[in-house]
Amino acid sequence: MTACFSSLYGGGRGEPMELAWFIEAGRKRWTAIRGRGEPRSTRSVADGSVQHLLRMGLIEQADPDGQYFALTIEGLAVGKEYWRRSDAGDPTLPVISLR
Repeated sequence: MTACFSSLYGGGRGEPMELAWFIEAGRKRWTAIRGRGEPRSTRSVADGSVQHLLRMGLIEQADPDGQYFALTIEGLAVGKEYWRRSDAGDPTLPVISLR
C-alpha cells in the first residue's frame, strides 16, 4: 500500500493504494488497488493479515459499503517512516520479500 513513499521502490511519488475485499472459494481475501473500479490484482492476502492492520488503527473503512479500506493518518505516518528507514538501509527492519 505504501511503496509509493520509497524513493527506491516507488520512486517517492504517487498515492498509497487502498485495500478491497472479495470472497474467493468461500473465504474473505484482500487485494491492493490503485483506484476504485480498477481491475483487481491476481495477488491477494488472507483476511487474518488485514485484521491486524484494522486492530492497530492503521487502516479504516473508506466507503459507505465497507468494500474499500484506506490508511488512517497513523497508517500514513507509519508507512512513511518505514520507507524512510528502508531507503536509508536500516538493518533492524525485517527483510522484504517481493515475490
